[in-house]
Amino acid sequence: MCQNLNKWICLGILFTAMLLVMPAIAQLPSATILGVAKDSSGGVVPNTTITITEVDTGAKRVLTTAEDGTYRAPELPVGHYEVRGEHAGFKTETQHNITLEVTDQAVVNFTFEVGSAQQEVSVSAEVSVVNTQDATLGGLVTETAIKDLPLNGRNYVDLSLLQPGVTKDKNIGNSATGGGGGFGTTFSVNGAPDRSNNFTLDGAVLQNQFARNPSSEGGTTLGVEGIKEYRVITTNFAAEYGVTMGSQTVMVSANGTNLYHGDVFYSFATPRSTPKISSIFPTVRRLSFKKTTSAPRSADRSKETKHFSL
Repeated sequence: MCQNLNKWICLGILFTAMLLVMPAIAQLPSATILGVAKDSSGGVVPNTTITITEVDTGAKRVLTTAEDGTYRAPELPVGHYEVRGEHAGFKTETQHNITLEVTDQAVVNFTFEVGSAQQEVSVSAEVSVVNTQDATLGGLVTETAIKDLPLNGRNYVDLSLLQPGVTKDKNIGNSATGGGGGFGTTFSVNGAPDRSNNFTLDGAVLQNQFARNPSSEGGTTLGVEGIKEYRVITTNFAAEYGVTMGSQTVMVSANGTNLYHGDVFYSFATPRSTPKISSIFPTVRRLSFKKTTSAPRSADRSKETKHFSL
């Protein structure tokens, strides 16, 4: 009896520990900066201090290059960056205008000139737009596209249909009521079943009960204010994603900066403002209220955005 009791207590502790760890994993951002430090003759420069600064928030990450001169900074939030390299006996070099998008692996190399560390060289970084780090294929839905492209019902998932290899699934029944097993926009990627698509937001799986998309029972989603950008990975995604064989939709939530901002809106669709689609959908009525605010958590530290839906 005591042994069985101890077993269940151990299982309970293990389960609780897993629940505590999962949120930490879910908060991982999703971009990388990597490169190598060399001198003007082509020799590697180990133990170089690399400082990566997110321009919008002032958040910094400091690391040093390895014996072969390489460095790698994973799990960076998407945004705008500058990277600074310092080593005794060489001029300090700072590279500006580096933009990280979701799942990016930006290569930022340094070529140091002999001189005093107090002397500074400032350059505009030339980050290749071609992915040279892996063989994944897919498309990026940018922050500009989410904000500016017209969307029926403000459903950002509809923008996935613009990516190569993505085909809308029209055979799941009544998408408004879930008939046939689904709500909202559902799609197939490269011919895979519509259940073979995984959606993550800041690393956490975001699926409804039918495992087809992140839509609610009403066919609505988080809204365009809550999503900064996302990438639909359609082919050769890494084992770190797993779960499905069709695609990976990797989303990043909107975050704050050193400035306060926000918005309030009300949108509506009524039978008078929308045409009759068919006998299955005789009328459309949708009312949406939302308030979003964004503020710094503290000066020049990592920021967060708070979203409130009414």
